[in-house]
Formats: sequence, C-alpha cells, structure tokens
Amino acid sequence: MCDPVATCKSASSMNLSPTLPAPLPPTDAFLKSAADAGIVFDPPDLDQIGRYLAILLEANKTHNLTGITDPAQAWMKHIFDALTLMPLIAQLEPAGPEAHADDPAAAARTASRTGPAIVRVVDIGSGGGVPGIPLAITLPGIHFTLVDSTVKKATFLRETCEALGLKNVTVLPDRAERLGQDRIYRETFDIAMARAVGPLSVLAEYLAPLVRMRGLVLAVKGAKAEEELAQALEAMRTVGLVHEQTLPTETGRVVVMSKGMRTPRLYPRADGVPKHKPIGVRPVKPGSANPPSSTGPSTPATAMPAPLAETGSQKPGTQESGTQESGTQESPRS
Repeated sequence: MCDPVATCKSASSMNLSPTLPAPLPPTDAFLKSAADAGIVFDPPDLDQIGRYLAILLEANKTHNLTGITDPAQAWMKHIFDALTLMPLIAQLEPAGPEAHADDPAAAARTASRTGPAIVRVVDIGSGGGVPGIPLAITLPGIHFTLVDSTVKKATFLRETCEALGLKNVTVLPDRAERLGQDRIYRETFDIAMARAVGPLSVLAEYLAPLVRMRGLVLAVKGAKAEEELAQALEAMRTVGLVHEQTLPTETGRVVVMSKGMRTPRLYPRADGVPKHKPIGVRPVKPGSANPPSSTGPSTPATAMPAPLAETGSQKPGTQESGTQESGTQESPRS
C-alpha cells in the first residue's frame, strides 16, 4: 500500500510525453451549460481542464481509459458531468470534533494525512480521472484522493496530476474493500464519490465505510437512478446511509446520501463480495428474465428539496444545482 501522506509512486509508467499537449478549447455548449448551472471559473481553470482532456484523449490512444474520444462530447460527458458535483462539495465544511466524538483516533488519523480543517474527498474507481481531476482543478482548497485498483490507471492518474501541478491530490492503487477496512482511511473522509463504477446497492458498501459521521456519499448515475435507489435501500440502511435527494442534471442524476450511523465493522466485505453478493439484492435464478430485486421496500426514499448545509464555499462563484471490480470504472454513459 502507498504512503498515505504523499502522492503514490508506482514502479510502472505511462510514459506521458514530456511536452504536454495543447489544451483542448471548451465548446460553446459546455460554456453555456456551465453558466446555466452557475459555475464560474477562475482564469487558469479552463486552460488546465483543457490540458487534462488533451492528456486523457492522447493517452487513450494506447490505453483503455475512456470510451469517449470526441473532444466536444468529452467536455460535456466528462467535464460538465464532473462539475455538477461542485456545489455539493464546495458547500460542505471540514469535519468538526463532533464528527469523531465517539472515535478520537479517527480524528487524529484524518488530521495526520493532509492537515486539519480541510475537506477531504475520496473518488472510488477514478479510472481516467473523472470526476476527481476536474474537481481538483476547480476546487484547489479541497484535498482529493483518487483510487483505482488497476495499476496502469493509477499510474496515469499520478503522472497526469504531476504534469498538471496539482498539489491537492493523492493517488492510491487499491481496492475500496481494502481501504474501507484500513484504519488509516476508514471513516475519515468528508465525502466519498463514484461515477460509472456499479449499482447503488454495491456503491453503498464501497463508499459508506470511508465516510465520517454526517459526511456525504455522492453517486453520479444515469436515467435508472431511481430504480437503483429502490434496490439499494436495504444496503444503505445496513451501512448507515440515508437518501437525502436525487438531483437531476443535464447529463444524468446525482444521488446524494448522508451518513447517519457508523458502518458496522463487517463492511465492506472481502474483495469482490460486494459486487457479486450485493446487500439486500436477491440473486437472479438461471434462465430468469427478471432483474435482481431488493429484499427491502420497493419504493425509494422521498427526495429532500432543502440544501444539506449552509456553509462557506471553497470557491467563489458557484451556486447549488441540481460493474466492474471495485476501484475501476465502467465505460462512461453514452
């Protein structure tokens, strides 16, 4: 496992060109959607994001990092999709003493990694770096830990962050199941997020053990978010999550959950078990045409329209808006 304090170093290398490619210019459609969502960029942000996209698409020619190869689509389906999480992350304050009132050791472990009074976000299955890298560029006052179990993808993330000069990112080549049982990381993050990693019944077990009490879990989903939510209710209750709201965006849905109780020590289970035996989901019998169903209630929790918190933003100019193995991304939604 990597040194938790420093950005991970890997024995392998993606051999990124020492000369960074020219930034890809943002499209008019992206700029309009960002403006409509209330997202305001600092002057270097768009140049940095455009350079990240250029690095991603160039590396994708020789490594399977994304199924989206058209720059215009990448600006919307990767960058805008990622930045829909920006208001939710920016509004959250760092954990106070009450978040670790029953576990002072967790508070000490949290502060020892990146220093006190910083919002800490973990991105599980970061793959090619979405949503973590665009958010790290636009929210430099927040620390992001990018996790991917595929060493080549983790190496790409590390080398890309170094090339972009991002100082607020740590990369870990590991699995969510292992990190969730590691006392260095367990229940120390303010926010855990995932995009295109697996169904909510699986994500709940991956993400909840990493989040502190009253922290947030953010799942970027597609049109079937409500269906997944209905199937995930038992899993969410088991690991201590409560559905707060589902926010529609131009590119999908963001399912917002909060942590109302500490996750039982049993979870997450061993490598691969959450994916193959999701909590509360009946297995499909051979030859059955019916999808897996939840053993819990069949109706999703009611969305909460009120904001989750009133806090100072980490970055001005933002307004509140709307399966593979653990640690590796699925292909992006089309």
